[in-house]
Amino acid sequence: MSALRAAALLAILAIATAASAQDIVERATRAEREGDPIAARDAWRAVLDERAGSRIAARARTRLAWIEARAEGDYAPLAALWRFQNLALDARTREVVIEFATATDGMPAGPVRREARVVVGEDLLRVGEIARAQASFEALLGDADATEPERAAARDGIARAMARTGDRRAAITYLERSGLEGGSTHASLARAELERRTTPIAVAIIALFGVITIGLGAHTLRRAGAGVLRATYSPARMLGALWIALGPVALATRYDDEATDTFLALATGTLVVVALAALAAAGVTQTRARIGLATLAVAAELAVAWLVLLRSGGLISFVGESM
Repeated sequence: MSALRAAALLAILAIATAASAQDIVERATRAEREGDPIAARDAWRAVLDERAGSRIAARARTRLAWIEARAEGDYAPLAALWRFQNLALDARTREVVIEFATATDGMPAGPVRREARVVVGEDLLRVGEIARAQASFEALLGDADATEPERAAARDGIARAMARTGDRRAAITYLERSGLEGGSTHASLARAELERRTTPIAVAIIALFGVITIGLGAHTLRRAGAGVLRATYSPARMLGALWIALGPVALATRYDDEATDTFLALATGTLVVVALAALAAAGVTQTRARIGLATLAVAAELAVAWLVLLRSGGLISFVGESM
């Protein structure tokens, strides 16, 4: 009985100790949410005192080391950063962000100020203060103690600020010269630049195709009557066109739901191009004219596919490699 009683007491003690440690962890995380680094530091230290060899202790040790590495200004900068980050997004108005940006400039040198530069830069971009955002990122880049990841974040932010001013091409070049051409920002900017350059060309090709085929189709209808519609759009032809265009949509629906919208847009564009080209071709008898019409139809189909893939992001990997 004494052995059972001792085992029960040990079990109760272990549960009580675990519950106590968990309470301290909750106190530490609450202190972080409330922007109180000193209280958080003391709570994490208490966790180590209570459960030195536990998994909770490993987390406490990591958090404690992180907080103690940011003790500059007796933790006041870290408290200010936490309080700012814990604000709801709609509470971080332009005025609030600018005020914190000014406070960041007055922080002592150290990791908190560098981390605050990134936070401030992102929020300044969000509220439309592009010049101030770029200045924040440039200040981080000019910090002699900045780490390589921090410098990369600063350069990325500078490029996005440059792009927001309308100089997207310069932003892309800046990223490439900084060795960041493989990143998501470079790919996004390159795709946007490619879209800006190529969209007018694709739209012009589609418009030219539409004008010519609609004109030829109207002329064919006036000359041959409604019977040409039955011949052109016979059930067999319609079924074949639908199968070719909608088959990939069915496969996408079955195996890749995220691609369904892209395939559906491609199918719709293909059916419209084929329908217009078929009606226009019904009234064209000369070989050269039919070849020209077919060539224009192919160009229109490629233009439709290009626009759809640009909008869906399907060309992002191609853009990253080609630009």
